[in-house]
Amino acid sequence: MIFRQRYIVTGVAIILTVLLLLISVPTIVISTPDGTPGLLVPLGRKKEFTVEYLHSVNKTPVQEHFVAAPDNQIILIGTDFRSLGVGTPFLSEEGQLVNDQGVYRLTGMWRIFDKISYVTLDFTRLALLAEEDKYYLSDYFADGTIVEIKTARYPLIKFIYHRLRKGS
Repeated sequence: MIFRQRYIVTGVAIILTVLLLLISVPTIVISTPDGTPGLLVPLGRKKEFTVEYLHSVNKTPVQEHFVAAPDNQIILIGTDFRSLGVGTPFLSEEGQLVNDQGVYRLTGMWRIFDKISYVTLDFTRLALLAEEDKYYLSDYFADGTIVEIKTARYPLIKFIYHRLRKGS
């Protein structure tokens, strides 16, 4: 009887291992330029996420809204900001600009990227918003680090290992 239970336990363990290797999770991967991931965040069903920061010149909040596309591409679909000026979109072909009680919303954008690069600076409070969670990148990367945001299908076992290793 015990011998039979070992076979069952071993079989279940093998099946779980195979599933963990085969199943992949759509993931936002934030890494250094050498490819070392510092933060992995699963994408929700809508596959949307936002990058939020304080504009380095205007010192006002900015939110850039993205959606993950096939082939691990990222599409910028809109931007919210509170001040017009240096470094903010202004061309009419960049989308529809609406002033919503002091918040400028630029919608209808469709810029496609393979990756997006930012620099983590403490004073900009660079953050990723995905689903209901907010991740301050300064919690994962040193001040002044160049980070790249990409999307990828990450093997579930690698995703779990990364989370356990990072303690998040």
